[in-house]
Amino acid sequence: MRALSFVCRSSSSNNKDYYNKNIISINKRGKISDVVSELYLSTKTIMNEDDDDNNNASVLQQRNSKRSRSKIVRWTTINQTNWLKLSSIDYTDPLGKDRKWDACTRTTKDLNAVADAVCVFARLKRTGKPTQTLLVKQFRPPLETETIELPAGLIDLGESPEEAALRELKEETGYIGFNAKATKCALALSPGLTNETVVLVTCDVDLDSYEDESVEEIEKKVVERELEDSEFIEVLKVPLKTLRCSLDELDAQGFKVFAGLYMLALGLEMRS
Repeated sequence: MRALSFVCRSSSSNNKDYYNKNIISINKRGKISDVVSELYLSTKTIMNEDDDDNNNASVLQQRNSKRSRSKIVRWTTINQTNWLKLSSIDYTDPLGKDRKWDACTRTTKDLNAVADAVCVFARLKRTGKPTQTLLVKQFRPPLETETIELPAGLIDLGESPEEAALRELKEETGYIGFNAKATKCALALSPGLTNETVVLVTCDVDLDSYEDESVEEIEKKVVERELEDSEFIEVLKVPLKTLRCSLDELDAQGFKVFAGLYMLALGLEMRS
């Protein structure tokens, strides 16, 4: 029934042919009474959210009006959980034709924030040793396997990207970073699916303070992570000079590599 209410809900436009076609297909199943009941309940539940969606669409339209001839008409909420929202977007293309698009967004999204999240590119420096970086390996249910990514996380309310990056680095890897610098622009992750954006933050980690054998044990920093109960993260230290090769090896072992990380590795290789 939830799938049927989705069909009816997404057809709540002025396109009567689209609406009638879907009702007819449902009638053939002999479930019209259930559909009407479910449609009423879904509409009653989501009605108040539509106003918020359209207010958000208005803000986004003002931002995009100078960059595109396409125009957003409205966002309509189809369904949502605590963290994600499925929406149907009505928009007009550059030729003025009405079109629809399905999108998944975060319920935590703040349109006034710089971005939704941060990715952290840490440079681990130790005297006389090649510079390394930190990667994290964790299971991602949608991919049904472990992925190789940069440390990352959502930006909390009131945080700057740099503050969020150093916090996430400490929580996920245990290392304390400094000299954090964020990219000036928010980067789109998967624009055909979601409006989620991230900021890439670079920082340095003084590895001597953790591993230098000349430093007394009592003076060495201790790597202490602050993971949540639902987080199971393995930390990898990889030399920057062989980052792409390391990612290729991990891919060959069956792990999925984050696209942005691999492109970063390619960029470093092309630069050298």
